Amino acid sequence: MSVSVDVSQSFTCDVHALWKLIGSFYDLKWTGDDPWEFDGIYRTLPEHGMKEQLVYKGETCYTYKMVEGPFKNFTVTISAAADGAGSVATYAAVGDLSDEERAMVRDGTRELLAALAATRPSN
Repeated sequence: MSVSVDVSQSFTCDVHALWKLIGSFYDLKWTGDDPWEFDGIYRTLPEHGMKEQLVYKGETCYTYKMVEGPFKNFTVTISAAADGAGSVATYAAVGDLSDEERAMVRDGTRELLAALAATRPSN
């Protein structure tokens, strides 16, 4: 069954500073120390059996789909937008997830974005 997972986090920095942190499909330092490998429009995390494909890149958003890994028909859009004097990051996913998988993705994303916001990135 296809379900959605939407997580947003406010930041004190402007949208350009936020996008500089989270806006590259090929630079995932903000997500932790996982040893991602990059090849063209693909990124892989071999130790977890994951392979993701970049399918769209906009000015302050990108979309990728999981082509190998634990979730089926799983597509994610990462975006940044201005929000008053600051900005907001949004993680929007759709996929065939069980209730447990949906909760795991939602909670993990909330923790990740909250931890990034706590570093108080600046303009």
